[in-house]
Amino acid sequence: MSPDSGIEITGGIAPGQVLQRKSDNTASAEITGLCRTTGEVLLTVTDETGENIVPAQAIGQADGGKFSGKISGLPVGGPYQIEIAIGGESIRIPEIFAGDVWILAGQSNMQGIGYMSDATKPHPKVRAFYMDRHWGLAEDPLHFLMSSPDKAHVPYPLPAASIEYARKVQLRGAGLGIEFGRAMVEKSGGVPQGLICTAHGGTSMYGWRPTPEDMAGDTYYGSMLKSLRATGQQLSGVLWYQGESDSGPDASKVYAEKMREFITAVRRDTGIPGLPFLLVQLARNFPMNNQNVAKSDPGWRLVRQVQLKLRDEFENLETVPALDLPLDDRIHVSSAGQRRLGRRLACVAARMVYGKKDELPVIVFKSARRVIDDPKYLTEVYGIDVEFDNVSGDLQADGEPQGFSMIDREGREFPLVYRTFLSGNTVRLETSMNHYTPDFRLVYGWKMATYANIRDARDMAIPAFGPVEIQNSIALSDYIMKWQVSGLIPFTGDFAEMECPELPESAEVREFPGGAATYGTEWYEKSGIGIFRAKVNVPEPMKLEFRFGYDAPVKVWINRREFFLDLNGVMPIGVDKVTLPWETETGCNEITVALRVTPTNLATGVRLRFSRTDLPEEEIAKGGYSMPEPAV
Repeated sequence: MSPDSGIEITGGIAPGQVLQRKSDNTASAEITGLCRTTGEVLLTVTDETGENIVPAQAIGQADGGKFSGKISGLPVGGPYQIEIAIGGESIRIPEIFAGDVWILAGQSNMQGIGYMSDATKPHPKVRAFYMDRHWGLAEDPLHFLMSSPDKAHVPYPLPAASIEYARKVQLRGAGLGIEFGRAMVEKSGGVPQGLICTAHGGTSMYGWRPTPEDMAGDTYYGSMLKSLRATGQQLSGVLWYQGESDSGPDASKVYAEKMREFITAVRRDTGIPGLPFLLVQLARNFPMNNQNVAKSDPGWRLVRQVQLKLRDEFENLETVPALDLPLDDRIHVSSAGQRRLGRRLACVAARMVYGKKDELPVIVFKSARRVIDDPKYLTEVYGIDVEFDNVSGDLQADGEPQGFSMIDREGREFPLVYRTFLSGNTVRLETSMNHYTPDFRLVYGWKMATYANIRDARDMAIPAFGPVEIQNSIALSDYIMKWQVSGLIPFTGDFAEMECPELPESAEVREFPGGAATYGTEWYEKSGIGIFRAKVNVPEPMKLEFRFGYDAPVKVWINRREFFLDLNGVMPIGVDKVTLPWETETGCNEITVALRVTPTNLATGVRLRFSRTDLPEEEIAKGGYSMPEPAV
């Protein structure tokens, strides 16, 4: 009890505190205290100019050395000064705010390990409830573990002088909290923000487990609840960055279960069933020189996948990516990266809590589809269009876009993506695979140290995801790889009037694994006709595109009827040089090609495949449809 006033506040409000506003944009607090007198408890609230904010009023009664009362109707804003008067004695509580309150929880990247020399500057409307449970201006380090009264953070009491010295010499401790608060003040039009600091580096979900001894402070979960309840207030949401310590082979397998238990318990123990949760997906981690990377990658990947999946399991939960952010060491996000992460979290929180529909949710994967080769390419190109939702502006990257790769069914990664283009909300990948390679799937940020740098105009990154199946954008067959071929046959007639030829007895069946049926340089500086014949079985009537490449004057017959003629064909063969409509006949169809070879045209061969044009998009995407099948 203060000897000057005779009044002591024991609960409900403290100097520098942010009170959580309600839906009507006002805050309230149940105040308890000790006093030397009896009578009405009188309340006065003034702003910085001394003007009354709420009418002076009696809020309770003092008796037997104790008092209680309720402050209500405190409008969003501050700082306010609250005066409590009883029987001629009074006490003033300075710097009271009404706004939004957030829990910061998790391990070191939430605690903040960025260099203090680059720490975010404080903001007068961003306040912190520190580890020692006092309110003040939010300044890094927000999480000074040595000051906590709980055994979870400090197993045994430390001398005050040691604590103060450690605080002064601390080189690292910058985190995301202050930048998050600054961004939320801006996005809310000036609403004060309160940060309850509860994170502890190196902690696993075992320490964050809900237990019957939650209020003892012996677990991180219990310490978090003690801090929240010490404020006497509710909150707007939870910011959670944790998982590094649960990325081992065993812990990662139960991480989903532990996280579900944790989220459910927090919502239960706060009494807010739909309490907003903002999770951070793990950033990069570079293994130490004695670490088995092959054993470490799967667990790190699994934790990331769980974090991404949780947003589909829980309402009012979003997962914010961090894998592109700069690091200050092998595992900790730098001060500059923490500022970017704080702003990303604020974008999501503004939509989730403030209902700001102009703020998009986190970018989500929509589809990955094979694309037909662009005619500008001379060789086979396996393209993939990867489309995303919730992209603000256009996708972008510093330097070359990176992060995509392919894996086989055993999870082995293959560096098959050699070029990446960004256009709007779509990423075009060019790979060194052949079309219709079903054993590969697409991933992004597959390994724990994979550098992935694609983001949108608001600096929201694409999260690590995958593996995902690559869908078909068109119903495309493989190339015909087996042909009956004639070799070079003398010819002196009118090529345009030529009838469908017979193959000579010397014709043979040859296989061309690359898809282009060519004789290479065998025909250079020679004259004649080269004949190629293939048969395809068509199981049902189809509307097709005849996708044909050639490098010399050419004539095509289908079932002995003329189908196509180009007297001006030139090299190169190309990919799908022409696409021609073909309504097929059911059964076996014979395709005959004659190529006109001269000493000057450097003719080598042809290339042929088909695509169906009579299928709906959803059937094409899932695959499993019929196509013409080679019969030679």
